[in-house]
Amino acid sequence: RIPAEADPQAGGLTVNLELSLAAAMQEGLRYLEAYPWDCIEQTVSRFLPNLATSRALEALGLERPELQVPLAQQIATSLQRIYAFQNLDGGWGWWSNAESSPALSAYVVLGLAQAREAGYVVDDMAMEQAIAFLVRYLDEVPPATQDDYDTRAAVLYALAEAGEGDLGRSTTLFDERDKLSLFARGYLAMTLHLMEPDEPDRAATLADELVQAGIMSSTGLHWEETNRSQWQ
Repeated sequence: RIPAEADPQAGGLTVNLELSLAAAMQEGLRYLEAYPWDCIEQTVSRFLPNLATSRALEALGLERPELQVPLAQQIATSLQRIYAFQNLDGGWGWWSNAESSPALSAYVVLGLAQAREAGYVVDDMAMEQAIAFLVRYLDEVPPATQDDYDTRAAVLYALAEAGEGDLGRSTTLFDERDKLSLFARGYLAMTLHLMEPDEPDRAATLADELVQAGIMSSTGLHWEETNRSQWQ
């Protein structure tokens, strides 16, 4: 079902069938390599699937030099572009020197944390400055709107993935979860799962509530937000 406000002239759908996982990866890499936009969001959105592909090849024990060499090159290029776009306050805007956005900065920190976990060298200074920016945001900007609460959930998840999680703020947000979109509740559930592995009650409660909020159809389970936000 296409949303009523969607413009059918603005996009399309192409389905490709590949004979193997490696072939599908190669085609995907060709698309990402030629991705036409280069703001910070698109840089990270290209960077993350490259990382996922690299980790998948390693986990499967596949030797594919024709994939692994360009993957490493593309990841290194994306990292350098991320560093070049970082503002003096430690955050990132849409473009170089644009005002830092907490939501975008959280997305970049998430990407850098995953790169570090995958074994890539990540600039410690860039990460420290980014974490400091996100912590200042949490300290200085009290949430007022649903977008504020959703951004807070994204920031807390990024910090948790970076090893700098804030359990106190995460549990406070859990108590106020009725102010979060379903999308942000998913972020919060993952945050609490990371930070409370031995006390899963809160994460399990969020997971149960998300299942209950899901809409079952003949094609599976999906979710629909009540209000549109920057996350949609």
